[in-house]
Amino acid sequence: MIQTRFFADPEPVLSTLARLFAAEGEAREVAILTYSTPEVIESGTVQIGWDEYATEHTLYLHAQVHLYTQMKEGLEASEAAILSRAQTILQKFKADRLIQVKIIPAVVEDSQWRDKAAAWLAGKVTNQGRVRSDNVAA
Repeated sequence: MIQTRFFADPEPVLSTLARLFAAEGEAREVAILTYSTPEVIESGTVQIGWDEYATEHTLYLHAQVHLYTQMKEGLEASEAAILSRAQTILQKFKADRLIQVKIIPAVVEDSQWRDKAAAWLAGKVTNQGRVRSDNVAA
């Protein structure tokens, strides 16, 4: 079955969604769409007629960790809003359906993550100076 363009390349639809949200003053959703990396995954198949089937898809928006932690509260509402608007745009496609939007933290490779985490735990990584007599601020 040939997928609609969105399911092969979601960028044009995401661009339209961002413009819709911007027109409504919804900065949170615009930020999520702008600063996340999209991935569309096939999630299943559903029968829609006697001999017709539709492929169901989930849109994963991989958000950078700093964005994800800032947006964590209320994430479900943003997922629902993005899904609702996307379904409105994609309703003409009968054979492919978007059934879910999930905003998740982006997985980033970092071979030095253990060293960075250990330094953070030790209190060595900070943007604040320590106030001690042997560490006087310049």
